[in-house]
Amino acid sequence: MEQLNTVIFDIVIEFLLIFLLYSDTIKTSLYKFYTCAVIFFFSVVLLYVLPNIASPLIDFFLEMLLVFILLTDKWYNKIVSFVLVYILDSLLYQALALICDLILGFPIFVGMNTVKEKNIIKTIVILMLAIALFIKIRKKYHFSLSLKNKIFICGYTGTICIILSISQLYQNLINSYFLYSFALLCIVSSGIILAYIISLSERNINYENLQKQTQYVNILKHYYNETKEKNLEIRKLKHDIKNQVNVLSQLLESENYKEALNYIDSLKKHTLNKTPSIIDTGNVLVNAIIMQKQAEYPDIKIISKGAIRNNLTINDYDLCSILNNLLDNALEYSSKNNFSTVWLNIYLEASVLLIDVVNNISAPIDISKFSSTTKADNINHGLGLAIVKETVHYYNGSLKYELSESQITAKVRLFTVE
Repeated sequence: MEQLNTVIFDIVIEFLLIFLLYSDTIKTSLYKFYTCAVIFFFSVVLLYVLPNIASPLIDFFLEMLLVFILLTDKWYNKIVSFVLVYILDSLLYQALALICDLILGFPIFVGMNTVKEKNIIKTIVILMLAIALFIKIRKKYHFSLSLKNKIFICGYTGTICIILSISQLYQNLINSYFLYSFALLCIVSSGIILAYIISLSERNINYENLQKQTQYVNILKHYYNETKEKNLEIRKLKHDIKNQVNVLSQLLESENYKEALNYIDSLKKHTLNKTPSIIDTGNVLVNAIIMQKQAEYPDIKIISKGAIRNNLTINDYDLCSILNNLLDNALEYSSKNNFSTVWLNIYLEASVLLIDVVNNISAPIDISKFSSTTKADNINHGLGLAIVKETVHYYNGSLKYELSESQITAKVRLFTVE
């Protein structure tokens, strides 16, 4: 029975290690999870029926089967991954066991050790891996849990660890059927919790994608309307200039040079001031974003420098999210502190897209706190900043702030493939 529990703990540790190491490439699905759970359950039954001498062999093949089910890669890469997970499992257990031996006095490596003490150590390893996996998934998908859910998860995992530890110390007093029933309950309930976490992750991913698409559509719609209005203004201006040129030609033909000069001065003061400002960075999307932000903050002038092409390898949604959030931060700060100018420098240097957003500051500020928001919509704003960081990371880029006496600059570097 003790040997059987040891094998069960080993399988759980391997399962958590696989997800912890390869969660970025695993296409997580409940189908895969419950397939592993069914295989795990029948393996437990098989281990109970067969002699203990077969346990290590079954343990080995079951762990390899988990790797081949969960990972979507070539077979030789799966074998390498399995060896890596198997080695890490042993190293992690031995390291923690040594710590317990030195600090708590558990004689794990001394003489004829009991399997019970080893299983208690494995329980601690499982708890540590579960916490690490949860933190990694939460950072990746940016989902948040309420206090009620946090208390539930902590209480659930703590109860499991306590019961498993007690079952090892007082195994002779506890019915084996109870332990198997409890193990099955843990598998089912863990699947429910995992399904809940996956649903939260997918919901946040869908929300992020929807937010990107909405921003993209709104910006292009605004750009279309603005371009249409400016084209109409240009047509009107062209018609006016044609009439004014005719008037000027008549004045010159009649040798009324003084009147012609006065007319030219009048044109400078009125007609030329009506010329619509044209924003042209070489990229339609960037033009659209600048025009939209200029319309949202008419009292702040956005000065753009640089030129990029339209056919960037960076996804339009990603570029839209980065520029929107960086400009929003700079424009909002400038608006609250009565500054009238924000600078945007965007250009290509080899295969690197460089984006600098600069705005004035009223007093020295803490760069680490500059990205924090004072908006009423803290959740969406925080999610927007998280999207920027995630997008920059996706393109192997960097995001940092530089501070001078009177200005702060947000610098983004994105690596593209020509």
